[in-house]
Amino acid sequence: MDLNISPGESDSRTHALVAIKKDSTLYSLSPHLHKRGSWMKFEALLPDGRREMLLSVPHYDFNWQTEYYLTEPKQLAAGTWILCTGGFDNSKMNPANPDPAKRVKWGEQSFEEMFVGFMNVANTPKSEATKEESSASGE
Repeated sequence: MDLNISPGESDSRTHALVAIKKDSTLYSLSPHLHKRGSWMKFEALLPDGRREMLLSVPHYDFNWQTEYYLTEPKQLAAGTWILCTGGFDNSKMNPANPDPAKRVKWGEQSFEEMFVGFMNVANTPKSEATKEESSASGE
C-alpha cells in the first residue's frame, strides 16, 4: 500500500512477497492493478533455490481483469515464497492514464492505483496413510 508513482514515470515497478508456510496447492492467480498498471507476474521461489514462473501478464489491461486457472493445480512445498512483481505507466504514452501529471498513491478508485496479486491456494491435506500414522502415534 506504499505505492508512490511519479508524474510522467513510464516504468515504475513494485513487488510483494508471501510465504507458503504449509504444503499447499495453488489453483489460480489474478493480477489486479488500475489504469496505470502495465504488467504483472507471479513467480515461485522454491526451497531448493530454483525460481519458477507461474504467470506472466506482459500487457495488463484494466478493462480485461481475469482469473487465470492453472491447467493442473500446482503443489507448493512449505518454505516456498511467491514473488509478485509489476509495473505502472504513468506517462502520457499510456492512453488509459487519467492524469499523467499526477503523483499516484494507493487507492480504491480507478484514478488511483492498486497492486494486488490474488491467489487461490489451499493447504494440501495429509494423505490417509499419514493421518493413520499420526492417529496411531497419538499426534
